[in-house]
Amino acid sequence: MNAALSAETLEQGSLVNYRLVKAHLAAAGVALLVSMLAGFLYSLQYLGYFPFGESRALAPGHWRLIHTSMAAYGWLVNGFTAMLYYVVPRLTGKKVWSDKVGHLIFVVWQLILLATIVGFFHDKAQAIEWGETPTGFRPGSFELNYIPVDLLVVIGAVLVIAQFVVPMYKARDQKFYVTLWYFTSGLVWLALTYLMGNVMPEWILPGAAGAAVTGLFIHDLVGLYVTPMGWGLMYFFVPLILRKPIWSHSLSVIGFWPWPSSTRSTGCTTS
Repeated sequence: MNAALSAETLEQGSLVNYRLVKAHLAAAGVALLVSMLAGFLYSLQYLGYFPFGESRALAPGHWRLIHTSMAAYGWLVNGFTAMLYYVVPRLTGKKVWSDKVGHLIFVVWQLILLATIVGFFHDKAQAIEWGETPTGFRPGSFELNYIPVDLLVVIGAVLVIAQFVVPMYKARDQKFYVTLWYFTSGLVWLALTYLMGNVMPEWILPGAAGAAVTGLFIHDLVGLYVTPMGWGLMYFFVPLILRKPIWSHSLSVIGFWPWPSSTRSTGCTTS
């Protein structure tokens, strides 16, 4: 890898902010436990043992929303963000944009997750599968009735993109390892996918058009964010674990470019 750090660089201090790595990993673990607990509680209704009876706030549907949202936005996003903090500085030889912004992103993101859960318990969910995060507005209007979680997510996504694109830009004169290609695509598509799936249908694309776009969002959340992040981490960690470089860097970059079109044309979002 062209990202091997020199002894001189290491003497100047670590490029990786391990506090942020550990914080996001811990948050990912907590979110995963919450997601699993919510899924378990939801499943009990099928066995006739649902513990909350006729409670509206604790209805099974609310637990399903918590289950999916904490898996997607709590576990996966926190986990991938932790790995971005670990991998990007090592591959670029540059620190992330700002440690202060990093701490802000971490705190705000966990508050967004908390606001999402509270919103679900108060019937503020949006009618978009895997995108139920509250808009904060009454449907089809700009009348604020809750915290505008969706807009906060978009702002957070912009900050996350800036946090990791800055070191990539600073290292633009060096040869990019394929992991950074996948990370760049995942970060760019993150903001575009979320805006398309969570914001446009609410005010711009009602009816059948909105339903088609939200259906596309469900798949693109996986195919255009989870998948490129996973591929990027595979290209980084597999050679590291095996202590052997990939067979051909050129071939991996060639493989990167046909990948998005092939997944979309076949309807497969995870291969």
